[in-house]
Amino acid sequence: MENQDQIDNKKANETFIQSFETVDLPTIGIIENQPLLMEAIRTKLSGAFKIVLESSNAAKMIEMFNNKFAIEKTPEVIIVTEIDDFECVKWIKSNKPQIKIIILTSKNDGKSIKDFYKLNVDCFLSKNKETSKTLIKAILEVLNEGYYYPSYIRKIEMEYEEELAKLNININEPFSNREIKVMKMIYEEFTNNEIATNLDLSLRTVENVINSLLLKLKVSSRVGIAKYVIKSGILD
Repeated sequence: MENQDQIDNKKANETFIQSFETVDLPTIGIIENQPLLMEAIRTKLSGAFKIVLESSNAAKMIEMFNNKFAIEKTPEVIIVTEIDDFECVKWIKSNKPQIKIIILTSKNDGKSIKDFYKLNVDCFLSKNKETSKTLIKAILEVLNEGYYYPSYIRKIEMEYEEELAKLNININEPFSNREIKVMKMIYEEFTNNEIATNLDLSLRTVENVINSLLLKLKVSSRVGIAKYVIKSGILD
């Protein structure tokens, strides 16, 4: 049996939904490959927005856009999750630049945030942080203001910038092309012998290059070099 608070909340939700019935609801697209997560996002947005596009990946999304009968109306905002995220964003920006893009992801590291903002996404959100209320708020902010930049994302990005600044302070010399190649291969978990074979170098030369990198970066192991590769964006 429902208590009075539950009854009041139910009435409030019904009133909120009814308030949209006389106007055109903002239109939303969702790119998500897991049915349960798709349903969860759909439920969070139910009543406040009209979902006009649902796709499990970039290829299907593009196919729907190319078929004029597959989409009732072009979405004003598309929510993109991990699946094909960069591919989706690049295609939308090139072919449907009027559509606002919200990234909803579990990639909560500074580099991912910077990489997406380089592509001019309008909002970056963490799946682990957003409730129905905050997701709706983010969409409305993007529609009304053109972007939404939550404080917790700003904090992650600032911490990432500080880490990069510290790393850059430690680097007094530019990297040679050989050093960059070796760093990338260390990140990809090549052994010293494999690096030597692939770059046509002697094992001693590879060891000397790695020792030079350890000194430049002021780290003590290959793990430190790999971390620098991740944080520096050297793979871009």
